[in-house]
Amino acid sequence: MSECIYKGMQIAKNGSAVPVFQNGRTLFSAYNPERDAESFFSAHKEAFDTAGCILVGGIGNGLHLKILSEQYPEKQIIAFEADEVSLAFSKANLVCPLESVVMTEISQLNYILPANYLPALHGNFAFASIRSWSDNLKDRMDTILSMINGVISTISADYSVQAQFGKLWHRNILVNLKHYDAIQDKQTFDFNGFETGGRKAAIIGAGPSLDESILTLIEHRKEFCVFSTDTAFGTLKAAGITPDFIVTVDSQSISEQHFIGHNLKGTVLAADLTANSSIIRKAINQNCPLLLFHNNHPLSLLIDEWLSSVKHTESPFPSIDSGAGTVLHAAVDLSRKLDFQEQVFFGADFSYINGKPYTKGTYLEQQFFACEKRTANGETAYNKVMFRSPLISLSSDIYTTEVLKRYQKALESYLDNGYNQNKITIAPPHPVKMADFTSWYLEKLQKKDKKVLFSLLPLFAWYKKNFLNADTESVYAFAEQNTADVGRIQCHQRKK
Repeated sequence: MSECIYKGMQIAKNGSAVPVFQNGRTLFSAYNPERDAESFFSAHKEAFDTAGCILVGGIGNGLHLKILSEQYPEKQIIAFEADEVSLAFSKANLVCPLESVVMTEISQLNYILPANYLPALHGNFAFASIRSWSDNLKDRMDTILSMINGVISTISADYSVQAQFGKLWHRNILVNLKHYDAIQDKQTFDFNGFETGGRKAAIIGAGPSLDESILTLIEHRKEFCVFSTDTAFGTLKAAGITPDFIVTVDSQSISEQHFIGHNLKGTVLAADLTANSSIIRKAINQNCPLLLFHNNHPLSLLIDEWLSSVKHTESPFPSIDSGAGTVLHAAVDLSRKLDFQEQVFFGADFSYINGKPYTKGTYLEQQFFACEKRTANGETAYNKVMFRSPLISLSSDIYTTEVLKRYQKALESYLDNGYNQNKITIAPPHPVKMADFTSWYLEKLQKKDKKVLFSLLPLFAWYKKNFLNADTESVYAFAEQNTADVGRIQCHQRKK
């Protein structure tokens, strides 16, 4: 355990207590620490005024945090210390209780900051540290700042995705609950009764290298339980391989094209609750076993909470990790949670190889080459896909992008943790109707109940991007309309 950066408290000339660092310097003035705390606030007031979330480096005895919490009672304030022992010292010497301030230490910022800084609600972010505290940690400050910037960058990227898909996610979840009601235990995949049969899990991406590696898969098919990403599904079917599982997480309507012309018989569709509802409806119509899961979308978490508290039952929708939001990552996590302890990857390139972004046989190939003409051939269309963002050269014929690198890093970090989880179990099919949840949810939205506000955060991000009047009340009203629309769809289908 590291040594506390403080060695004790000292009484200042004005009679107040002030923390003392191990080097003998005090956190604030040894004459008038309150004045220093006020100066800290004044120096950063402009940034603090425009931020909904304020991160502070250095807690000490909380003099400055007391001022912040009094000046900004509605804002999210997070403060961190150098390490666990320094945090414990600070908490033991606070000038007053600071229940509204989230306190942590540096090593926990990767978790605490994303959990408490919610751009959809808080808007701008501001960071400031106590000068003497930063000087005391001057050898570590570059690393600390780099880590904070990295976390904020990840939060910003996630928020951008929410702003793009928040509305679609919200609607898809509600529609897919209706689909679950339609099947109940008739087509529900038996998660608990599944056995690996001693096989390895083959995780199939749609990268260009699958053109060659698929031959190995064909030759040793019986050794593998095949988990196909939706993009690779057409390629596998063309090669005569029926995957054991098809995994899909994309909410967009374009994802439906992966399944056009293909029968799902003989496979299990594993779909995120936010996934394209047309794909799930197709699986139901073809009597394909269905496994619905979630990746901790706030509305999905609310469903879990409702099932537990209202219906006193576990959720039938397991949590599957999709990392930075990729279907390949979800396929890996699903295989692990089905107790496969070894994964073999095919087509998991995270790069463009020899001028190709995807393997042959995907819907893109059919679309691009079917529509090509002399002045705009299939290769031109592929180039448009590749050059949507700046390319990073890995070799003379292999390129990647920042987005692909982020996806790869998330998966590698996940895999580096090793196989450290047991096979999970989920509630067996039960007679609960998810339409009951939709009705309950609609009632809470109508009452503007704060208990469901967290479930609206991705929708809030989308709303703020598209409408100027983006306040909490307007988002509640919008969500209410969306939820009611799904209810009308249910009524219409029952009548039909």
